[in-house]
Amino acid sequence: MNRFTQFIIGLNSFLTLLLVTAVLLSIFDVYSVMLQIELWPNTAELFWVLIGILSFIALVNLILFFSSFRIGGPPRSRGQLDVRTQNGTLSISQQTIDSTIYRSVKRFEGIRAITIRSRIHSEEESLEIAISFSVIGNEPIQQLASKVQRAVKEDVEHFLEVAVSTVQVNIKEPEPDNSQKQRVV
Repeated sequence: MNRFTQFIIGLNSFLTLLLVTAVLLSIFDVYSVMLQIELWPNTAELFWVLIGILSFIALVNLILFFSSFRIGGPPRSRGQLDVRTQNGTLSISQQTIDSTIYRSVKRFEGIRAITIRSRIHSEEESLEIAISFSVIGNEPIQQLASKVQRAVKEDVEHFLEVAVSTVQVNIKEPEPDNSQKQRVV
């Protein structure tokens, strides 16, 4: 939950608490909030301020109410894949998935600057994998990419026992070595 959402929920909670307190005080004749509002000067402006505050409270509560019943959309991953087994639930962390993919890719010669992104689909208990790397060597790129796709899919499915829906490979340009100064002639 981001800070803005936390702020809105906190403000809504505070205003709702004030409103409930004012209503309870009025019901038990401890303090008449409406009488005090009528005695304030510039009652017309105060009336619209109160209408605005009550409208804000109603809108936020309506949004929270409907979002609590929202159905649809994939559940958000908490950085792990939860696999249901006969004995319970097995949780595999995002780091475990990424390190398995990295080890599988690292076996190949001539691959540098590896970037891995894996997307977890908790409902289907499957993964989407995207790998980017640069190639240094003489092996044909399409054959190498095909071998990497096949090896990653097989390794992840074998070691983690999780279905892999897709393995996307992106070959990028090798980055120049800036550690050595180039000579200008």
